[in-house]
This record gives sequence, structure tokens and C-alpha cells, in this order.
Amino acid sequence: MKRSELLLPPTTRQNSRIWLNQPQETIGAAPLETIIDQFGRHKTLTPRVLVCRSLDGNLSTYATAIPLLEELCEEPAIGVLSAQLGRLIDAMRKACAEEAHLDSAAGLEGAIQKSGDALAALRRISRESMISSNLIDQAARCVLAALRAASYTHVVISSAEIIDRPSLKLFARACLLTPENSNLVWVWLTTPSGSWKSHSGLEFGMLPVCARETFMEAIVSVLHPLELDTPQGSHQVGIAPKAHIAQRGVGGATGWLANLNYDACAHWAAAQADPDVDECRLIALLMVNLGLYEDAVDILQRAIAACGQAPLRCHLWYVSGLVWSKRLYNVARSNACFDMAEAALESAVAADDGGDPQMERAWVLNGRAMNAILAARLAHRPISTAFPIAFSHLTRAFDLVREGGTRDRVYLRFNLLGNMSNLMEIGGNYAVALDLLNRTFDESLAHGAENERDWIAQQRCMRAALMARAGDFAAAIPIFAEARELMQQFDRPISAEALGRSQAKALYQNGAYGEARELFSTCLDEARALRSRLGVQTHTIGLAACEISLGREKAALSLLHTIGEMEDVWVLPPITLESGDLSGLRIQDAYYGLSLNMPEVDLEDMAPASIAGALRGRQSEVEAVRALKK
Repeated sequence: MKRSELLLPPTTRQNSRIWLNQPQETIGAAPLETIIDQFGRHKTLTPRVLVCRSLDGNLSTYATAIPLLEELCEEPAIGVLSAQLGRLIDAMRKACAEEAHLDSAAGLEGAIQKSGDALAALRRISRESMISSNLIDQAARCVLAALRAASYTHVVISSAEIIDRPSLKLFARACLLTPENSNLVWVWLTTPSGSWKSHSGLEFGMLPVCARETFMEAIVSVLHPLELDTPQGSHQVGIAPKAHIAQRGVGGATGWLANLNYDACAHWAAAQADPDVDECRLIALLMVNLGLYEDAVDILQRAIAACGQAPLRCHLWYVSGLVWSKRLYNVARSNACFDMAEAALESAVAADDGGDPQMERAWVLNGRAMNAILAARLAHRPISTAFPIAFSHLTRAFDLVREGGTRDRVYLRFNLLGNMSNLMEIGGNYAVALDLLNRTFDESLAHGAENERDWIAQQRCMRAALMARAGDFAAAIPIFAEARELMQQFDRPISAEALGRSQAKALYQNGAYGEARELFSTCLDEARALRSRLGVQTHTIGLAACEISLGREKAALSLLHTIGEMEDVWVLPPITLESGDLSGLRIQDAYYGLSLNMPEVDLEDMAPASIAGALRGRQSEVEAVRALKK
């Protein structure tokens, strides 16, 4: 899925979003008066400019955002927002401290035992970014409110190419969410760093350029700014500082990966002249997250060749298999990697090679279970033909790690039990799936934990989605409502809006058209404010379906025309609407839970097709995977 399918463009005038390509050897601290005179001055206002810059080119996480928020805290006009900004600063500093804490770990395995985020980053190829994404979204909205309270007219992002990635995400989010009636002008100053091409055997030294250029392209694609070249000779006042990062070992670099600070991780990777096995593991996962899938497979092969421990070699083959199935959509190549992974373990048994061979075998069986279902979906075979194979893989895997209290074994047990519940649901065994879910993810497990509210909301909406897919809408509706209310209480509007899609759909399918109409309407406003394209599309379809069910076809047609014209979201072609034909209107077939990642905030590369959707039999995703295989 492309980023453009996730987000709507900003509502401000395009000349309120200026993207200036600077000549080489310039600095963003150029005469701001000149910039404001030339670009985006509101003649009726006295300019008040906030400059966001990295004074030393430090790409460490939140290196630019923290001083900016501190500066805003000193503004007398922002009032109670100062305390909110202070809490956000504390959260950012905590994230940085946790990254540094990982640097004291003994390699990657030590980092795994110290951080659950590091574990997720290294044991899977899917992102789990909810914590950092929520922080960035909350900070962006708070910064916007502070800018308006303090009467700023311009924000200048100076030398954007040397500002750390999480801070840039914050600024991009704030720019995207700037209200239509705002007088705020955003000026982005950047010097293109050169060109690169993705190809097999990408040199590590090119990773920083690749990481930054693709991300800057993502910002442009989301913000739709007015792109201009700085007039020659206008701002040549010095040389911009070079980008740099703190010196860290592989454990600390894992923290950058877990927090999606890929630029810092890429600079670290570029400095590794002869990377060892652990460093290759980390670099391969960085490449996966940058969309360099074949390069990731190549570096994993390099690590396998250098690896002397069979359990670790098994893990590397397993990760290779995940890249082949979940990103390159080649199940046969993936299974071949899993074969090599299990073969590696045979030598481990004979050689007493250390590690945890049983756990590594369990991970491989977990991957085989996924591949069995995926292969059946792609071949148009009945899922019943793959169900017993997948179930056998999962139960054998669980038996291997049934005992043991290490953090990675506990993590895998929960992963396997969750996948068993998903498998039962795929097979239509909803009662068994719900029982497994209830017994595995009891809410009491999170009591007293820092992420207790997130855990509770996650488990509630997982249960509700399962009930709804089983047809028990009446039971699902109040649980979706509770999870949505939790997210609203804790300032999580993105999650609250997504849960509103599920709650409203369940109301509709339960025949409560009036209540569903009210909720779809409320959430449509939320999605538009969040600039969520998928949200606007989902709620527009749902609201129109409710109008039709209530005998208000003209209101449905008017709504579809209005949203199409205002947001360029046409759920039916304009020519179809002109004819008054609404027969093709279909409510979205998905129930949304509390996602572990937020690509609309992350602005990172996304998998071309959703494996999770394909496994569940969502036909659009199955066909997308098939198309990518050709």
C-alpha cells in the first residue's frame, strides 16, 4: 500500500507549505527575513518565526525535537500547554535513555533480554511502533497548539537533511495537521544529498543516503508542498554541519532500530568496515525496514556463512525465510530457508553448540504454519487442506517452549498462542479461538505494568473483532465502545478513530442503523481532522450505507458527492453517482483492532501487500500478493 492511500493532503493553502531545495554548501540559518519576504509572508501579520534546526547535525533520537519543545515551554502565552510539553519532553528523554541502556548489553542477545522492543525488532520483521508513534502524534498536536497560542506565523525547518528522523516525523505530522484556517506557514529548507539506486549488493556506505532520501521523498509525498529552488547566491552563508551520531555498539544501535530512527542506524551500519554476525543481523533488519528486501537476504547469507553457532545460524535462516514469504511473497523460497534452518539444528544437537535450539526450532515451525495457510490462499485451495498442517506446526512449536522463563521464550509462547487463536478463527472455530484468546491474554497479566491501558484496550478489541467476525455483533459492540473510550481518555485519537470503524460497522450489521449513522458521522469528522484517507473512505461508505438503510438515498448520494469533491475520495466513480446507482456500495470487510504500528505517523516503507489480510482470506490482499508474485 502506498502512503498516498493512507493519508489525505493537508488542508492549508499550498503556499503555506514551502519546500526549498538549497544549493550545496549552504546553511538553513540563512537570513530568515529574506526567506519570509520571498515565500509565504502574510502581509497583514507581523512575522514571528520559530526555527527548527540541528546545531551540530546530531541524528540521535529526538535530538532536535527536545530543544524545540523546551523553547516552546518558555513561552508565557501557552499556559497549561507548558506542563503537557514537559511531559512529552520527559517521555522523549526516557526513550533516549532506554536506547543508551541497551548499549551496555552484551551483544544482541543481551539487548533482547533488556528490552521488549528490541526483542520485537530482532525476532520479527514487522514493526511494532505504537509507543513512539503515539508520542510523535501527541507531540505534533501539542506543538501545533503552542504555536497558535504563542502567535507564531512561520516555522522554518532548517537544513532538514541533518535533523534526526523522529523529530522530522513530528514536524511533518504537525504540518499535515495544521488547520485550514491557520495563518501558519511551514518552510522546509533542504539540500538533496545525491542520488542512489537500489540494487543487489548495496554498499553499507550508501545506507545513510538511501535512508534519508527515501524518507524525505515520503515527507514530500504526504505534505504536497510547493517545491522551489532557492535563488542562486541567496543564502550562501556557511557550510552546514555534517550529520553524526553518538558512538554505540550493536546493542545501542538496536535501540535506534526499535525506535524507527533508521538514519542513525544507517550511519552506524556505514561505519562497520567488516561487520560480524550480530552486526549483519541488525543491518539486514534495517534493510528490510528500508524496503531493500533482496539486499537484506544477501547480508543474511553473509552472516550465515560467518556464523559458527548452529542455533544462531538457524535463526538467520528463519529470518531469511520471513523476508522471502512476508516481503518477497515467495513461499517456496521461504520453505527452503526453513529447511536449512532445521538442518542447522541437527549439528547443534551433536556439537552441544549452546543457545536454545528448541526455541529456534519452535520459531521455524511458527513460520511453517504461516506458510501452509499462505500457500493455500495463493493456490485457491480450501483452507481446510492446510489447517491440520498449520495446527500441527503450532502445537509442536508450543510443546518445545512450554516451559522456561527466559524473556524470549515467554514472548514466543504468547506469539504462538495468539497464532493458534488466529488459526482457529481462520478455520471457522470461533468458540475455540475466543477461549484461547481469553485464557492466553487475561487482562490481569498487565496489572501494574506501564502499558496496562494499551494491553487492556488491545485485548478487548481483539475479542470484540473475533466476536463480530463470528456474527455476535451484540456482544462485540460494547467491548469496541470500551476500547474506543479508553483510547479517547488517554489521547490516542488515531486508535480511537480506527476502533470507531469497527464499532460502527458492528452496529450497522446488528441493524442499529441510527446509532451506526451517528457514530460513522462523528468518526468521519475525526478522520478528516487526522487526514486519514482510509478512515474517511471507511466512514463515508458506512454513513452512506446507513442512509440507504434508513430510506435516505438522496442523502447518501449527496454525502458521496460532497466527500468526493472536498477530499477527492470517491468511493464510487463520479459517473456512477451521476446516474444515482448505489448498488456497488459495500461496507469495508475488515474489523480494526489496536494496531501495533501506525504507518500514517511513521511514514516508513510499507509491505506492498498485507500478509495478515491474505492469511485471513481478504480477497483484495490475496490478489495483491498474487500480482506481486508474477
